[in-house]
Amino acid sequence: MAVAKKFVALDTNFVLDLGGREPSSTLILDALQNRGFSAIVTPTVVFEIAHFASHPKEDCHEDAKIAVAGLLGWKVTPIPLPPLQNGFVELFSEYVRAEGLLGSAERNDGKILAEASLLGATYLITTGDIAKIDRFLLKAAYEDKHLRPVDVVDKKIMLELMRIKLSA
Repeated sequence: MAVAKKFVALDTNFVLDLGGREPSSTLILDALQNRGFSAIVTPTVVFEIAHFASHPKEDCHEDAKIAVAGLLGWKVTPIPLPPLQNGFVELFSEYVRAEGLLGSAERNDGKILAEASLLGATYLITTGDIAKIDRFLLKAAYEDKHLRPVDVVDKKIMLELMRIKLSA
């Protein structure tokens, strides 16, 4: 019997932290991969990282350039979605913003949530405001739209859950 792959999706902020060589992000990624998770990034994360990498005036430009070059070396796989699913992604993003789970300007965060679900991720690891989303309401939103729920976990919480110690 084949063993199902376990996927963990990384949001844009987490990938930028990897590009900035943030030790805690690297430790989390290594620990997850050692526990059998395959790290993925969604199409929206790829778009955002590429945008930051190609715009020198962005504060995170250098980190984004390193991230674009480093994804495959970090064993982080960009996964595309079939074009038909882009409509579902947009609708879910609109829905969670209309329900007040995300701010009206957080279109891409809503898309990342939907993409992570459609790609079969168990977790979405973040360092951004998306971690503040109400988990129960998010689960209800996923269920309302017939999507598989994804647990959104702030990287600080993930460090604690995995009992990873940072050297001082």
